Amino acid sequence: MSVGDSLARDVTRTNLFDRLWRVLAGPRLTVVLLVWIAIIVTLSLVVPQSPAHIDDPIVRSQWLTGIPRGVWPVIERLQPLGVFGLLRSIWLRLPLALLVAHALVVLANWGPVLWRRGVNPPDVSTLQQWDSAGPGRSLQLATDWSEPAGQVKTQIIARLKRSGYRFLARDDRQAFVAWRWRWSWLALAGVYIGLGLAAPGLILDGWLGGVEEINLEPGGATPLPAAAAPSLALDAVTVTGGNPGSPTSGVVGLSVLRGVGESHPLTLSLHNSQLLEGMWLTFLDIGPVVEVTAVDAETGEQVLLQPFVAGVSPKGNVRLPLDASADVRFAGVPSRNVTLRVDRLEGDDDRPAIPIIAVSFFRGVESSPSQSVSLDSGQEVTFGGVRYGMVLDYDVLLQAHAGLWWMLVGAGWGVTVLSLLLLAVVPPVMVRGQVAAGTGGCQVVLTADGLGGERLRQRMLQLISPDDGSGAAGIARGFVLSPDRLRAVGGLPVVAEGAVRVVLVILSLALTLGLAWSWVRWGQVMGDGFAWMLIVWLLLVAGAGGLVLGAMPLMNDKHQMTNNK
Repeated sequence: MSVGDSLARDVTRTNLFDRLWRVLAGPRLTVVLLVWIAIIVTLSLVVPQSPAHIDDPIVRSQWLTGIPRGVWPVIERLQPLGVFGLLRSIWLRLPLALLVAHALVVLANWGPVLWRRGVNPPDVSTLQQWDSAGPGRSLQLATDWSEPAGQVKTQIIARLKRSGYRFLARDDRQAFVAWRWRWSWLALAGVYIGLGLAAPGLILDGWLGGVEEINLEPGGATPLPAAAAPSLALDAVTVTGGNPGSPTSGVVGLSVLRGVGESHPLTLSLHNSQLLEGMWLTFLDIGPVVEVTAVDAETGEQVLLQPFVAGVSPKGNVRLPLDASADVRFAGVPSRNVTLRVDRLEGDDDRPAIPIIAVSFFRGVESSPSQSVSLDSGQEVTFGGVRYGMVLDYDVLLQAHAGLWWMLVGAGWGVTVLSLLLLAVVPPVMVRGQVAAGTGGCQVVLTADGLGGERLRQRMLQLISPDDGSGAAGIARGFVLSPDRLRAVGGLPVVAEGAVRVVLVILSLALTLGLAWSWVRWGQVMGDGFAWMLIVWLLLVAGAGGLVLGAMPLMNDKHQMTNNK
């Protein structure tokens, strides 16, 4: 192996690494990944998504019953690709993993520049070392003035002061540095810090966190899903709103069991959440059930009942849910060849249904009931020599997040939204000014680094234009960008750019409040309505970020270059 071949391979590796670094550090990747995630979330709302435990035959059959039978072969072919579990598949985890790598590379690449811009403004004496490599858009404007250089410099500085800029200048130099809201440059780093926190939190929460729904019934202890977690026992349910058959609010009393004889009480209100030993518990629903017992009307012996649930043996009492499908509201009496069904009599909040329970009895294979009666809770009915007791009771549905990675997601979302709000309300601008004396006057050159397009250009034009308008031709000729600078000026009209900022602020605040409410009240990140809002937010951030960071070409770039020629 020759030395030349070895050097060639080293150069190839270096070039590949440099290309990969440039791709990961470029703002265009931010746009691509955010749009990718938005597309996946959109498809998850359009394409039927399977439940988490789809490998369970019962869960799978229940899911398939809601899908037309003709589509089943297509589902069988596409399911290994993760199409019906997009939010748990590689299609979402891959862009999230790339977003983590992208955020780390961007912070390593831009971090020092953003720190210098936000904390240490450049010295006037070192303007030739002005560091413009970094995020944002750069533009340079020049115009001719007919007044002396010193007087023009004074006017420009006065305009900057009136516009809220702070500046550094020296009397012996016709140069100055100005800035406004320079600490907002750090908010740009905050956006990537937030994305870098939220993305791994979403990945790890999907792989490790696990979300379980727990149905609690009286008389038993149910273990929580996490390892070494305590068990919960249902003590009492108090309905505080709605009618007894359709409760709309209530309070549940639980016992947290950690060991033999060791327990402590826990109280939760409906749609409220609480942190319990590393798990986020949410009280999702109160399920009204009818507890049915049966005894022989003559001998008083217990008669066994068979619920229509797979894997459950006949027993002396069954709990039939009133708010479930009709299939699970049936129970059989094998010894008498009788089937019974319970239904809920509807009322309203002001006038609850009395009685509450409707019971229908069927003999053999009859499709029409032989007898139907209405009962209140605690009443009995006799049919076919068997006396049936009906008691209204309640089950409780809880949701448990076994991991704490959602905290990382929440922290990342908060940092991202706060940083975006700062950038939208107080966008940073750094300006280098140079006033050069010439024949019959002077020339003013402003070089600006900022986040924005047309609005930034218009503000710079106002600062640099002479009051008498004599510099208009000079502006048209001098509105150029240095060849080593990002060639991007203009963009959306000023009104449209301001509207995007306003919409971004409103949507970010609405999403934050809505997601927090949904998490606390329902124990879930979002419902369908919030998901569509998130899609709009992702596309808006991708578009606005691509424009202000130079990741997307602007319509008038080519036109502006032609005019400059």
